[in-house]
Amino acid sequence: MPKTSTDSNKPEWIFGDLGGGMADGPNAGPTVEFRGNPSYYIAREALQNIMDAHDSSSGKPVEAEFSVVTMPAKSVPGAERLAKILSACAVYLREKGAIDTAVEFEKGASKISKNTTVKVLRISDFNTVGMTKENWFRFAESVGFSNKQSGSGGSFGLGKGAYYVSSGFLSLFISSIDEANSYTFAGKTIVTTFEEDGKRKQNNGTYGVGDQKPIHDRDLIPTNFTKLFPSVFKRIRPGTDFLIPDFIGEDDWASELVQSILRYFWLPIITGKLTVKVQENETINQNTVEHLLHKYFSKAPFEWGNTDVPNPLPLYYAYRKDAPIEDELDHLGKVRLHLLLADGYPNRVALIRKPGMVVDCIKKNSMNRYAAVFICDNENGNALLREMENQEHNEWKWENAKTQENREKAKLAYLEMENFIKRELQKLSTSREERYLSIEGLEDFIAMDTDEGSGAQGGEKEYTQKEYGDEVTVEEMRNLDLKVKKKILSIKERAEKEGGDVYIPVADKRNKGKKKSKTKNNDARPLAGIAFLSFAGSDSESNPTHQIQIKGEPGKKIDIVQIVAGGDDSSERLVLQTIIADKTVKNQPSFNANEIRDLVLNKMGARRLKVKFSESGKYSLKLNAFELIKKSR
Repeated sequence: MPKTSTDSNKPEWIFGDLGGGMADGPNAGPTVEFRGNPSYYIAREALQNIMDAHDSSSGKPVEAEFSVVTMPAKSVPGAERLAKILSACAVYLREKGAIDTAVEFEKGASKISKNTTVKVLRISDFNTVGMTKENWFRFAESVGFSNKQSGSGGSFGLGKGAYYVSSGFLSLFISSIDEANSYTFAGKTIVTTFEEDGKRKQNNGTYGVGDQKPIHDRDLIPTNFTKLFPSVFKRIRPGTDFLIPDFIGEDDWASELVQSILRYFWLPIITGKLTVKVQENETINQNTVEHLLHKYFSKAPFEWGNTDVPNPLPLYYAYRKDAPIEDELDHLGKVRLHLLLADGYPNRVALIRKPGMVVDCIKKNSMNRYAAVFICDNENGNALLREMENQEHNEWKWENAKTQENREKAKLAYLEMENFIKRELQKLSTSREERYLSIEGLEDFIAMDTDEGSGAQGGEKEYTQKEYGDEVTVEEMRNLDLKVKKKILSIKERAEKEGGDVYIPVADKRNKGKKKSKTKNNDARPLAGIAFLSFAGSDSESNPTHQIQIKGEPGKKIDIVQIVAGGDDSSERLVLQTIIADKTVKNQPSFNANEIRDLVLNKMGARRLKVKFSESGKYSLKLNAFELIKKSR
């Protein structure tokens, strides 16, 4: 039996007696809502808590690090005792008929008894105040408490359940130095009620000393554990390390985690409030976030349905593109809405309050495709929205407010937020209807910038040499006032117009003869599966330029890319003056008249071009792609 006297200095797993209290089964406690996707919930909950603990006096952004190491299961502090507890939980569950859950507890106990090698997820933070007494109480010693005065995100409340369910042992270890340089260490577990020596035990326990107290002397921590994590136990800077044993993440956990961080934390990252390193492979900060967004999401559809894995690029573009629409609402105070129209966009509004995490993306119908970002980060508005937030931090509902008084306030605040968003979308639809004529076939092309076009600030820029080569830079998105159209290239069989400028080297359906290629000893045929994205801008001398992104099969060679202005019924030949291709592959294409020759896509299946035409102007471009087929002799 473990000692429970307050003068005990021997660290061990300690559980209190349940006495006459109610038994806790597998569906009780703070862990239930966080099952199923460890990368999703760990990213959201851990980063919110880390941001809450920011040391503002440091003058630096919050830093978070995620890494996985392996270790023998018996190196877990108090491993043998923990195995007995897991086995006792399994016995209790079987007696109560919860067979499936009992099996999971038995698996955990078996890993320890067999000393199986297990993964350990380490989450570290820097430029934070560490586990202060208040934070320790809310995270390690209580359930359901949160800091209402923080105006922050998780505030170490119910979201901590995400840590426990990420462990096959339902456990974690916390090592922290606070701002007063005080050290704290403890193990925590949330299991089920179990019986020991004829007594029912509480479902939560502590690896500590005395009456479930944390350890303040590092020498009391088992050395076989501390040697596995030298950077954790030799740390001298304030901050906290969480160690989650038997991490249940899949082999691709790092990629999944990076994507989850990019989906929900791009705003605090681009505003310089947060940097994250994942397994030495990816560092996500102000300088890399745009690259990583394109790396992971440029090939995914911009339009998405009801899903927890949306493409964040439309939201990111909406935030970076234009100055926001601002308003002062009666209950929420100052709010802003970033709004961007583009075909194929998801018709979603991201909801963000003070910490900067995307809480939810609500769908609002509109006559135009768009992406929008709603932000309320003033103190009073943030407090009201926090009242509406569920414990998973992924929705706002006024019904979530804790008291009747707050529910009434929250309801009014939520309705005025919805009305504000609806009003701005209606204005946009009306202005678009008044501003543009409906021209048949116009949807096949890209709309050029308006009379207010801002290309004058654009300037000639060096092309990126990053591996993917298909992003639109932040500055370009800001400097271009346009509507982007993405279209899969398709070439219909039709007769070439007499004297026309559009070169379509295919036979018509009546087999009245074969159209000759303009390339010797070869026939050209349309190339399927190619897409393009184009827009117009200006260089430093206000000369019109056009940027073109082409996508298709990685490494694909496109023999001819034909460029014309206009559409199927009326096309104008454009003579190329210069082309600059990105340097993501060694290939540099040539050009002749209105044709780009021998263009090779990079390993991401993309290529980016900047072109100028002999006749200055900004055009709606149409591209046709061909491959050359050698004639048989």
